[in-house]
Amino acid sequence: MLAFPSKKTCARLFYGRRKEKFGNGTMKKNRKKSRPGYYYDQSAVIPFLRRNGKIKILLITNRKRRKWIFPKGIIETDMSPAASAAKEAGEEAGITGAVYEECAGSYRYKKWGGVCTVQVFPMRIEKVLQDWPESDIRDRIWVGVEEAKFFLDLPQIEEIIHRAAPLIYANGKLHRNSVRCCDRERIEKEGAYHVGKN
Repeated sequence: MLAFPSKKTCARLFYGRRKEKFGNGTMKKNRKKSRPGYYYDQSAVIPFLRRNGKIKILLITNRKRRKWIFPKGIIETDMSPAASAAKEAGEEAGITGAVYEECAGSYRYKKWGGVCTVQVFPMRIEKVLQDWPESDIRDRIWVGVEEAKFFLDLPQIEEIIHRAAPLIYANGKLHRNSVRCCDRERIEKEGAYHVGKN
């Protein structure tokens, strides 16, 4: 006489294999790769320029081109937050300029199984590259100061823009350690244009 396993045994075998194959919430959470502590300290810029008397802010897409963001990145261990943000702006947005010394605010978001804190600094754009290191994976858009908050899905964005506005519309104190974040020869030879003082 053939002996069949009970329903309880079948259920245990089935669900056990399903968890092993697909994982569950706890297993998935544990699989998230953590990063060194300094990865969670980041900085960003609000890149702006003045054209025909109007202020425009430059936004870029994230790597997946799903949302608009400020250029940002991990704070380099040998750089200040402002200078590190300027470097990221060159790589991600193809711009050079000077970062203002005063931080306009910060926001947080979840990544790598933890919470990243991003300091935001206004950046006065001086040159814009038509071709830049991440041009194949990012798009750019110019928006007004008040329009920016409608493009950005960030907490505290209105407060950050409000605090940055006086620095953007006036001549703020420039960060003395800000860097020219794209290769100077490439800027001159390739399709870059200089931003005037209009």
